[in-house]
Amino acid sequence: MEGEINNFVMVWITVFASLTYCHTVDKIFPTGYTRSIAILPVVCLFFYLPLNLNTIHLGGTTSFFIAWLAMTRVLIRVEFEPQFDEPYLATSLQDFWGRRWNLMVSNILRPTVYDPVLSISRQVIARKWAALPPVLATFLVSGLMHELVFYNIGRLKPTGEVMCFFLLHGVSLAMEIGIKKL
Repeated sequence: MEGEINNFVMVWITVFASLTYCHTVDKIFPTGYTRSIAILPVVCLFFYLPLNLNTIHLGGTTSFFIAWLAMTRVLIRVEFEPQFDEPYLATSLQDFWGRRWNLMVSNILRPTVYDPVLSISRQVIARKWAALPPVLATFLVSGLMHELVFYNIGRLKPTGEVMCFFLLHGVSLAMEIGIKKL
């Protein structure tokens, strides 16, 4: 256990040093390609660092804080807000996933996955149905991120169950949107 505590301390010293570096890069470089290249090593490092911890409590928590919270905050400057908005009052899957459940992740995935895929799909398919591919892509990315978090927590080979859950919800939500458009 002593080795795990030492690893934990070293991981968090590295995290704070990396965040200081990112803060400095933010002050020096304007938004754009140069800044992205300058912080790319930190992004890679933040995926690697949790692998130095073997316990669920230290590894899982560290993985959550640096792979999700820190990277989204550093990369796209998301301000954190309440996580949920009375999800038990949802009237549809669209209402549940889009406006009530895990609002922080919705606000991260919308500009990073949904909007870019939407702009591409509008050029390829009819505008009426252009929202369906971005919905599926967003749930695919969410499933991949959940698989990554579960891997970092348990260090077990992903089974794909979590990915299937999110893809099922993505398909169901796409069907709901399609039915509403008919």
